[in-house]
Amino acid sequence: VAAATAWLAHVRRTDTFQAAAGAQGFRQRTGETLVRPAGEPIDGDFALESLERCEVYLLSSSRVLWIRGLDRCTVFAVPTRGAVYVTECTDCTLYLGARQLRIHTSKAVDSYIHTASHPVIEHCSRLRFAPYPPLPPPL
Repeated sequence: VAAATAWLAHVRRTDTFQAAAGAQGFRQRTGETLVRPAGEPIDGDFALESLERCEVYLLSSSRVLWIRGLDRCTVFAVPTRGAVYVTECTDCTLYLGARQLRIHTSKAVDSYIHTASHPVIEHCSRLRFAPYPPLPPPL
């Protein structure tokens, strides 16, 4: 049992959470300020993937928000109608509101959240949580 436990501790955990093909989003950017303006359609999914040292402002909601592979980023997102999936993020600050929040294989993430259900957190370390800030009336 001890050998199996030691082996499992060294196995790299990966998740299969991935945005649907064709989902709008910001991908493979470094050191940029990225803005999704208010008033865009909210019926589809939106993805943030492979971002490094970026500031992201999502001022339009979406059905589902997929966040994967962010490093040293700050993300402010108005609340989504459905779920937010966060995977493989490191040293980030996230402002997220959603019906459901799932965080997997991430570390050193500060999250300001509001969810309708309990968040699901798996295979993470050094996470900190605080309440989602109040939104100004136009948002």
